[in-house]
Amino acid sequence: MRDRSKPSRQGLTETKDRRADTMHELHEKLEKKAKDLTKVRQLLEGLDLDGGTAEGADAIQESVDEAEKVTEEVFDQDDAELAREHDEGESFKSEMAERKETSESNLGHITEVTAPLDTKETIDKIRESKEAALQEVDYLQDLLQRATESIEESKAIEQDLQNIRTSGG
Repeated sequence: MRDRSKPSRQGLTETKDRRADTMHELHEKLEKKAKDLTKVRQLLEGLDLDGGTAEGADAIQESVDEAEKVTEEVFDQDDAELAREHDEGESFKSEMAERKETSESNLGHITEVTAPLDTKETIDKIRESKEAALQEVDYLQDLLQRATESIEESKAIEQDLQNIRTSGG
């Protein structure tokens, strides 16, 4: 009988997919903020503050500077949320690696038991166990690989957006 406290394959897959979706949503939010930062910086560069009055030029300069500052702050908030998501993803990866290791160990034990068996029916059932263990290892390896790829892709996107944030556009 299955231990109900262990996660199901469907549950693990859903967790991995939910993390990937969350990272994607955060990328979109960060991309919008990075584009806004670029536009605000371009606006400031394109302004001719020599015309008009000193007070008007100061007010425009302050407003645009504040717009940049506020955009950077919300970018940093979303970036921190993405970093937390990366940390949770890394924890998930570690958990999947541990589960895979346990499944590989179980596969080894099953394989060891198969050799000295003599009863055909017993051997057939143990082979079914071995096949189930192989499927488990394959599933966990695939899930671990997909989680790793999602996090690596997300970190690369984050770095690109962070470069926009820090480079001044």
